[in-house]
Amino acid sequence: MPSLHQKKFFIVGIDPGLNTAVVLLSLDKRLEHYKVERNMGEKAVISFISSKGNASLISCDVFPPPKFVVKVSSLMNVPLFYPKKSLKKEQKESIAKDLKNPHIRDAYAAAIKAYNSFENVFRKIDKKYKDNANFYKHSYLIGKRLHDLSRVRRGKKLSK
Repeated sequence: MPSLHQKKFFIVGIDPGLNTAVVLLSLDKRLEHYKVERNMGEKAVISFISSKGNASLISCDVFPPPKFVVKVSSLMNVPLFYPKKSLKKEQKESIAKDLKNPHIRDAYAAAIKAYNSFENVFRKIDKKYKDNANFYKHSYLIGKRLHDLSRVRRGKKLSK
């Protein structure tokens, strides 16, 4: 079994509906996996994500976020990202030029929008924590303080 430092971490884009799409974007901004399925429920979405790695962030492309996406985020105990206002079709098409399926396109656009909002922090993490950058990005996204993590990794105990 791989350690937490070896696991795959993803920003998950979800486009719920009759046909639900799930996109897994690496913390290096690569499209790693996707799935579109008719009548896919929350448990099937969670199962798909878990079979590929760990969710660091769940995202959608609309405001307010759909109950389906909120529930997946809650059940997985993973933070939820959603835009301040719903992405327009033109924006999603611009982000996902090569993706023809509209459900995959929307889920991908959601994940990219989430990634882009953390890109500056990710660049700093890449510079400072070269060997385990994705672990630190994941930790940051789920709400851990990077300073505390780096102290633990150097063998220092944290004081409360």
